Amino acid sequence: MPGADGPCRFGQYSQYHRIILDELGYKDVPIYSPNSRTSYTDFGPKTTEFRKIAWNGIVFVDCLIKLLLQCRPYELQTGHAERIYYKYLHRMDKCILEDRSLHELAAEAGEEFQSLRRVDGQKPVIGLVGEIYLRNNRFSNNHLITKLEALGAEVKLASFAEWIHYTSYTYRLDSIYKKQYKNTVKAYLQETYQHRTEHKIEKSFSRGFPLEHDTPVTRVIAFAAPYLPVDIRGEAVLSIGKAIDFVQKGASGIVNCMPFNCMPGTIVTSLSRKISNDLGDTPWLNISYEGLQDTGEETRIEAFFDQVKSCHAHRGEMPYVK
Repeated sequence: MPGADGPCRFGQYSQYHRIILDELGYKDVPIYSPNSRTSYTDFGPKTTEFRKIAWNGIVFVDCLIKLLLQCRPYELQTGHAERIYYKYLHRMDKCILEDRSLHELAAEAGEEFQSLRRVDGQKPVIGLVGEIYLRNNRFSNNHLITKLEALGAEVKLASFAEWIHYTSYTYRLDSIYKKQYKNTVKAYLQETYQHRTEHKIEKSFSRGFPLEHDTPVTRVIAFAAPYLPVDIRGEAVLSIGKAIDFVQKGASGIVNCMPFNCMPGTIVTSLSRKISNDLGDTPWLNISYEGLQDTGEETRIEAFFDQVKSCHAHRGEMPYVK
């Protein structure tokens, strides 16, 4: 169960798991809780080997999600893109269990997505940022992406890998500040491996389907700097920077989703009006979830999408932050 420092509830989950397991009589069951402070280097036994396997899987799934979101809004046969997505998700599991390379599977997945019959045209693009788990888990966010697609949008989702890149970068930054040169080198090697592996897997997918590479995390942080410095650690910096990145790449709206009372999400919400104004009044929706059905959620999303459609129609006249 990964963890984090600071006031985020995320850092408390492993502690609660320990209490529950102890009460059930499983005191001998260990819990490994790698921390974002060291970019999750402490994964227990065979740390480096496990981290490499995890990283390959993360990048592969991020690429699959990109292809799904690029194809699903335009598919002629409803459900076709999702079937391909789940097919290769399960085949990825098998590849990892059998210790086989993911590159051939990536190329095959790209080709199958490319062969999917799609309608022509370009729908309004919405960038989705916010708390990592919530934005990626369709159950937790009440199927937010499919709701937006049903209204007529194409959704761009901030990748999961972005957070790992960010923690590796801040680990190196902190090691430099503390003059821990061994950790600085370790962090640098970690970043180098991550970038090389990511590019190779993306290149394999792109043999079949053109795949857009993510903006480097240092650039995303630079986008956020006028609003929130890198010294304020956590997801808020990435949400702000990625929102700006999405708009610069043509998004006509931004959704920031978060758990109820999430501190990084609240910071982003407080700055969102200023950022929206600086991005030429780009429509921006802040939406929180607490496990209950919000009766006004559908109305808010529909009203937001009406603004997105208007923005999409006049996007060529919008000033972008440089």
